[in-house]
Amino acid sequence: MITSSTNPRVKRLVALRDRRDRDREGVFVAEGMRAVERLLDSGRAIHELYVQVDLLSPAARVLVNRASDVGAEIVELTAQPMSKASYRDNPEGLLAVCPQWHVALEDLHISENPLVLVVEGVEKPGNLGAILR
Repeated sequence: MITSSTNPRVKRLVALRDRRDRDREGVFVAEGMRAVERLLDSGRAIHELYVQVDLLSPAARVLVNRASDVGAEIVELTAQPMSKASYRDNPEGLLAVCPQWHVALEDLHISENPLVLVVEGVEKPGNLGAILR
């Protein structure tokens, strides 16, 4: 269990907020139940799952078990390091570090009359949501 915000793993999670650090490691960070559930449902790998046990709902505990079953390293954090590592105001107690994946244009299966949106360099997930709406 990690109890200190100055732990090297917590510092790494904070550093992964920066795109250059994520790209250098070839990873990204997904936070919250919905993101972790989608990763698991799609069969995507999770290298590490950081959890704050006292925040976990029963459904979140199921996700932790699923992640463990597929090989994710489960790392417990107390409130202070989770608060430092989280980019949310009210963390749900789940932070996943996952390998990046890349899809080439020729790999996409596009219908005959597609509606295509191309976005580059989105810094915040909410910005993409606004574009999609």
